[in-house]
Amino acid sequence: MPLVQHPHCINGTSRKDAAMRTDPMYPTELTEEESGLGYQLALVGNPRRVFSGNSSLMPVVLYSVGPLSCIFKTRDSDGNILYSHRQHGDFGKSDRAEWNPVLVPVPSPADAIRIAKEGLDAQLAARQGLGIDPAMPALDLQCPACHYPFSVRKDFLGIGEVVVCTKCSRAHSAKDCAS
Repeated sequence: MPLVQHPHCINGTSRKDAAMRTDPMYPTELTEEESGLGYQLALVGNPRRVFSGNSSLMPVVLYSVGPLSCIFKTRDSDGNILYSHRQHGDFGKSDRAEWNPVLVPVPSPADAIRIAKEGLDAQLAARQGLGIDPAMPALDLQCPACHYPFSVRKDFLGIGEVVVCTKCSRAHSAKDCAS
């Protein structure tokens, strides 16, 4: 007999816990320096649901450069913290839009902001033919009250941000709505 999953759970983990499960590649510790520069802990769409378990959302430390453009705090395979400027979209070769790196990550959160705002990485990427076709993310959510699946078209959701179910009109914390 197949195992029936509780509607509030993802693989036996509560939706709230699944949305806050961290991934080693995306550290969620926010330093004083990062906070002072404007970085924040936020929820973004989980590409192909390969990071942070199977949740539709994953927590990351990011800095919003502008629409469809953020700097993500990442960790490389040697454990070094790096800051990766990313744009949401695809490289024109697939229909899978996700947060793609604009160019090489840098070790300084301040330098990452400066380089992204000056557009230096985007200019170099364009010269190398690495342009990203922009696409607005659709964050897949599910109402914890009525279990209705719905989407929000935003770059990211703040950890404490409130979203409203499109069916029952109830307001919930974004982290409680991971599908």
